[in-house]
Amino acid sequence: MAENNLFYKYYDLLYATKNYQQEVDAVFKISSKFNLNKIKKALEIGCGTANHTLCFAKEVASITSCDIDKHMLEIAKEKIQNSEFTNIELCEGYVQKITQNNFDLAVALFNVVNYIPTQQSLDEFFGSIRSKITQESLFIFDSWNGKACLQELPQTKIIDQQKGNKRIHCLVEGSTDFKKRITKLTYTISLFLIDGKKLEEDRYCINQTLWLPNEIQRLLKKNGFNVLEINQLFQVDAKADLDKDWKIMFICRPY
Repeated sequence: MAENNLFYKYYDLLYATKNYQQEVDAVFKISSKFNLNKIKKALEIGCGTANHTLCFAKEVASITSCDIDKHMLEIAKEKIQNSEFTNIELCEGYVQKITQNNFDLAVALFNVVNYIPTQQSLDEFFGSIRSKITQESLFIFDSWNGKACLQELPQTKIIDQQKGNKRIHCLVEGSTDFKKRITKLTYTISLFLIDGKKLEEDRYCINQTLWLPNEIQRLLKKNGFNVLEINQLFQVDAKADLDKDWKIMFICRPY
């Protein structure tokens, strides 16, 4: 396991209240809205520990899921091996390494694009996805809205969860560099016994690039995508307010 093993070991517990199935259901509703009803091959970029993956696998003939974090993939692989699904292929690395193409649907969920640090790499990211999908496919992804985030900075968050005789306490703090438009999230994770005895503490940091909506739209267009809608997070019909909505969702199709 990774050096910061508390983050990885308890990642799924930290996000136990996140409704992955509901989010995947929303993706399928959006797909149906744009006449993509029969999805045989799906591509998932940034699969993490496979929580969305396992939900997608219930509905599609095959799903290819990739992530650049080998520690996340270790957890994902074990979960998939212990599941009933045989239609999932896991790949370590960037989407460019995937040899298949002609996917019906491509998704990048849970702020994947915000992990991308430069315009050049975001440009390459969109281009590589365009090369893997068909003319009729959809590309759906969510993102922090940099314009809204810079006006209302990320708030400190506390996550408290219990598993067995242990309790995990996580303080998530954000520090924003306005010039670079990067928010550094620091997870301070403490592991306790139920009686209050502290066992371990770890810190884990993630940088989130605060992309502006017009930057994303420009690079999508450059790489052959029409933006069909920009909605509120996982909403089928609610259009996003690009000045105020903190989390937004892009629905795109090649032109």
